[in-house]
Amino acid sequence: MSAIPDVLELHVHRHLVSHIVVGRDAWDRFLQRLTAEPTPTAVVTHPSIVETFPDLAATVRRLPDVHLLTWPEGEATKSWDSLRDLLDELFRLGFRRDARLVAWGGGVLGDLVGLAAALYMRGIHLWHVPTTLTAQTDSAIGGKTAVDTPFGKNLVGTFYPAEFVWVDPHFLMTLPEVAFRDGMGEVIKYAFLIGEPFLSWLEASTADLQRRDPEALETMARTCAAYKVRVVQADEQDWGMRQWLNLGHTVGHALEAMADYRGLTHGEAVLWGLVAEGLVACRRVGLKTIYLDRLHRLIEAWGGLRPLPTWDETRFWQALELDKKQRHGTVGFRLPLLVEPGRVEVVEDVSLDLLRQALVEAGLITGR
Repeated sequence: MSAIPDVLELHVHRHLVSHIVVGRDAWDRFLQRLTAEPTPTAVVTHPSIVETFPDLAATVRRLPDVHLLTWPEGEATKSWDSLRDLLDELFRLGFRRDARLVAWGGGVLGDLVGLAAALYMRGIHLWHVPTTLTAQTDSAIGGKTAVDTPFGKNLVGTFYPAEFVWVDPHFLMTLPEVAFRDGMGEVIKYAFLIGEPFLSWLEASTADLQRRDPEALETMARTCAAYKVRVVQADEQDWGMRQWLNLGHTVGHALEAMADYRGLTHGEAVLWGLVAEGLVACRRVGLKTIYLDRLHRLIEAWGGLRPLPTWDETRFWQALELDKKQRHGTVGFRLPLLVEPGRVEVVEDVSLDLLRQALVEAGLITGR
C-alpha cells in the first residue's frame, strides 16, 4: 500500500453556468421555465411590485408549488435580522435542497435573497428577476450577495451566481423617476469602463432613455450585462479585473455608510465617487481632464449631484478603512482608477492627503 502524502490537494469548482436572459420577452420566458421545471419555489418581492404588476403577481400565485412572499423595501432590510427572518420562512415552508428561491425586485432584495439561497441547506437554486436599472445592469449579474453591518456595506456575503437572471426592460417603463436616475449612476460608471462606442452612444441617447424608449432601454441593459459577464468570467472571486467594477464605489460606499444609508441613494454615492476618484486619477494615472468634463456633462444631463445629507469625517474614513479592496500591510488606500475610457488601473497606495484633496476639489468637503 503506497504512502499517503502529508499534504493532500482537493481541486473543487462550482460547476454552475449562469444564464443571463435579456429582452422584452424575458418575463414570459421566466414563466415558461418556471412551469417547465417544477420544484418548490419561493418568489420574494415587494408590496409595491405586487401593486404595480397585479396581473403578473396573480399569475405567479396560481402556479403550483410556488409561494409569493412580500418583503419590506430599503437598504435597512439588508440586515442580519431580515436574513434570519427569510431563512425562517423557508424552514416554515418545509423547503429541501431541491427548492428554488427567486428574487423579483431590485438590488437590495437580490443581495439578501441571494445570500439566503447560498446559506439555506448550504445552497439551493437561485434565480433573479431584476426590476430596477441598477439590478438589471449590475447587481443581479455575477453572484455577489451580502448584508450590511454597522461597520460598512456588503461586508458579510458570498459569491453565489444565480442559475438564471431574467432581465426584462419592460419593468423599467414604470420605474419611478428617482429610482431610474439612481440607476443611471451605475450605467454612467459602465460607460467609462466599457469605453467607445458605448460612451458616445450613452451621451447621444439621453433623450431616448429619459422617455424610456424600449429599444434604447434594451440596448443599455444588454451592453452593460455583456460587459459584466465578460469581467466576471475572467475574475469571479474579485481579486483582479473584477475590481474595475468598483470604479467610484470606494468613496461611494464610504459615503453611504457615513450617512447610515439615509438621504443618499447608491447611484448618487457612486457618482460622487466617480468625480472624486476621477480627480485622483488625473494626478496618479494621467486621466485627461476632457474625460472628467464628459463625466460632469453626463451627470448634469441626469439632474446633477445633490449635496450630501451629512458629513462626518471620522465615520467616512473609518468606513473607507473597511473597504473590501484594502489589504493588510499596505500604506494608503487601494483604488481602481480610470486611465482612459475602457482602461482601469488598480493603484495600491493612494495617500490620505491626495484623497482628501480630491474630496475638497469635488465639493464633498471644505478645505481647512
